[in-house]
Formats: sequence, C-alpha cells, structure tokens
Amino acid sequence: MNTPGAGPVTTLHLILIAILAVLTIAMIARGVILKRRRAEAQAVQDEAIESQTASAPAPAISPPPATEAEAVAPPPPPPPPPASPPAPVPAEPVASPEPAPEPAPRDEPPAHATLADEPVAAVAPFDPSPAPLVPEPVTPDPVPVADIAPVAAPAPTPPAPVADPGDWPVTTLKGLGPKVAAMLGQHGVTTIADMAALDTPSAQAIDAQLGAFTGRMGRDRWIDQAQLLAAGDIKGFEAAFGKL
Repeated sequence: MNTPGAGPVTTLHLILIAILAVLTIAMIARGVILKRRRAEAQAVQDEAIESQTASAPAPAISPPPATEAEAVAPPPPPPPPPASPPAPVPAEPVASPEPAPEPAPRDEPPAHATLADEPVAAVAPFDPSPAPLVPEPVTPDPVPVADIAPVAAPAPTPPAPVADPGDWPVTTLKGLGPKVAAMLGQHGVTTIADMAALDTPSAQAIDAQLGAFTGRMGRDRWIDQAQLLAAGDIKGFEAAFGKL
C-alpha cells in the first residue's frame, strides 16, 4: 500500500526529472550549435588565410653571400717573358760550277777557197706576178614587178525603190479604218490610186453602201486625200491633213 502523500511526491519527482531532461537536451543542442558555428568560423578563417597565401607573391630567394675567397679574386699571373729568337744558322757555301772544257778547234778550209771552187748560179730576172683580178660587181637585173590591177571601189548600193504612194493601202487615209477598208475592197477600192480615180457618181454610190459609215467619205475628204498622195504631194497632204 502507498503511504499517504507518496503520490504527489512521485509526480513532482517525475516533473523535475522531465524538466532536467529538457534542460539537458537544450544544453546539448546549444553546445552542438556552438560547435558547428565555431567549425564554420574556423573554415572561413582557413579559407581567408589560404586565399591570402595564394595571392601573396612568392618571396625572392636571395643568393647566398659570397665567401671571402670568392669575393677577393686573386691577381692574374704575370705574362711569361718573350722567347728569344733562334740564332741564325750559317748558310753553307755553294760550290761554284767547274767551267766546261772548250771544244777543240776543227780544221776548216778557208772560206775564199770554197767560194772560188763552187760556180755561182745566175740570178733569174725578177718577174712580178700579175695583180689579182678583181671581179667586177655584178648588178642583178631588176625583177619585173607584175602590174597590180587597181582594186575597183564597190559600186554604191542603189537606194531601195520608194513605193509609189498610189499603191499604198486606203487605210493610209485619215479617218479610214480596217472595217471601212474591207467594205471598200468589196467595191474594188483597195489602194490610194483606186480612191483618187473615183468620180462623183461612183463615190456617192459606194458611200451609200457603207452602212454606219455612210457620209464619212465626204466629211473626211477621202478622195481629196487620195488625189494629193497619188500625185506625190506629201507636203501638201501633211499641210492640209497632218502628218502621215
């Protein structure tokens, strides 16, 4: 059996134990956080030191100090004395050549005796050789040059024949088109000369058969135009009716 008051004491103990456990866990967590922060700060510091070390120039390596023996160079040795020239060797005397013995004189007959015994040949008279013949210069005969016939100038091209205005078609007339020309052709009027040859009765008879174009022959003066052209009066035609 539990003693009176044991229940509240046990509960209080449990509460205290729980509080202590929570505080212990909080302290451990805080210690872990602080340790992690210190490690991060140390890593940042190490990186900064490494970057400064990498960016700093390498220290120049100074050569070791020269020793006293190297610093003071020994003086150069004095040059050797010049060698004395060798004594001249006396030349041996050259023996002079012995003179050659003179040839013994031969017994020769006197010159006047030889000339007296031998006959003297007669000198032939000097015959000068004739002068060489110089060939006369040969003048070549002139080569006859064949007579070159003059090249005839090309004949001028005759101008193209100008067609007689009387042979021109009736469509040359002012105000006369292809439809009316076809109608006039049915009556034998196809050229300027045919139109110029029409008399008044024939012209009136043909004009009456032109249908919608009746009266145009007189109004446009086709016969007057044709007569000027058939006569070759182009200037008169253009002055009266305009340019062709």
